[in-house]
Amino acid sequence: MPRKRLELPRVPVKFFCFNCDGAFTIVDQPKLFCSEECQQEASFVRYFRNCKSRGKLNRTDIQMAFKTRILHILNGGYKQSARRIPLATRLQVSGRDKETCQKCGNPGREIDHIHGDSNALNNLQVLCWDCHIGKTISNSKPLTREVLGFDDKNAKIDNLRSRTESKKPQRICDDEKHWNANQIIIKTDIRRALYNERFLALGRNEGIDISKLEKDLVGTRSMWMDKITT
Repeated sequence: MPRKRLELPRVPVKFFCFNCDGAFTIVDQPKLFCSEECQQEASFVRYFRNCKSRGKLNRTDIQMAFKTRILHILNGGYKQSARRIPLATRLQVSGRDKETCQKCGNPGREIDHIHGDSNALNNLQVLCWDCHIGKTISNSKPLTREVLGFDDKNAKIDNLRSRTESKKPQRICDDEKHWNANQIIIKTDIRRALYNERFLALGRNEGIDISKLEKDLVGTRSMWMDKITT
């Protein structure tokens, strides 16, 4: 007779964002960040820390990229999923525009949304890297005290710059050398902690004495918090 599969209840569990320490809830899959914006901020820090370690941070193109990505973050993050262009569409636009920047006439490989997020062919154009960066900057308002949320935005810039220029990673998600490996380990730990919470919930629902098990799992439930605050 086949063994009956143990059906564990879905349990919302509170976790904390590796980028901002903000609390959020997960149910099914491990998440390390509370939002796409926070994920992009951490990615921003790692990318430019890597540029710094390679001696590229003072290059003009890297400085321009720094400003551009800061602008995206200050505007709520770059909506990657909404602005992702299918390969077939990219090839069609590149062929139509003959891989030529539609602003300056130089060779170009960047596919730009002219307005909004639509992937309609008449809303896409080929730009060179310089023109693409220039368009992003020119479409952004200067950060002055009249801008809504000026203090918060300015503080965010200072925080990201400090994390980027710090000799040692200020957060575990800032570690450009080890984050890819660390996040796999952390997700495994969180997945285990999430399973344990579901298992405990099942015991409570069935009226089982789980006091000893709860005591044994205190370390398991807190190990991901140790990783965030270390």
